[in-house]
Amino acid sequence: MYDYLLLAFTLSTCLLLTNSANINAPKRTWDEAIALATGFARQMTLEEKCNMTSGVVGACAGFVTPVPRLNFTGLCFQDSPSGVGDHVQFSTAFTAGIQIAATWDRDLFYERAAAIGQEFKGKGVHFALGPMMNIDRNALRGRN
Repeated sequence: MYDYLLLAFTLSTCLLLTNSANINAPKRTWDEAIALATGFARQMTLEEKCNMTSGVVGACAGFVTPVPRLNFTGLCFQDSPSGVGDHVQFSTAFTAGIQIAATWDRDLFYERAAAIGQEFKGKGVHFALGPMMNIDRNALRGRN
């Protein structure tokens, strides 16, 4: 299970780092992406792998530490499906998704999502942790 999670996370990281800079860049096949991720993971120490899968405390809700020797700059995860959350200053509080959905206006929904994405990117956030769905039906636990 650990190997699968590490591979999936590394794969998404490789895809993010190799294809996000230029939207017209040639896309990799799954086999190429898996080979990249596997090669990247093989070069990592056990401590680096642990840091990548667990994250560390930092300025983000979740932070994966950089690995400079592999030219990996780290990753920032931040909460909120309605804009950059977790006490980030000068952030927009966008209308909740359920309210936009109630308008049935696909263009408005797209514009809202694009604006949220631009704000996350502008604040240096790599992954937006939302939206989420709480599938645990135990009322005592809140947001699991």
